[in-house]
Amino acid sequence: LLTTPAANMLPAHQLAPPAESLAGRRALIVEDNATNCFILQEQTLGWKMQPVPAANAAAALALLGAGAASDLAILDMHMPA
Repeated sequence: LLTTPAANMLPAHQLAPPAESLAGRRALIVEDNATNCFILQEQTLGWKMQPVPAANAAAALALLGAGAASDLAILDMHMPA
């Protein structure tokens, strides 16, 4: 486990906001945990992105196969098969 002392962490107001180039981009979010999916959707909305949630890989592939465009994807790396 890697930890960082709190003294070395920047306050939230000093963190750089994401680039304006993210605004309007479509983010495919593939996440089976509803809470995590909600958090990722809210975060991308905060960056003025358009989240496209998918609860599993099959749903994500179905969206893409149906022609849903995506500029980037955020994938759950521990999703069950």
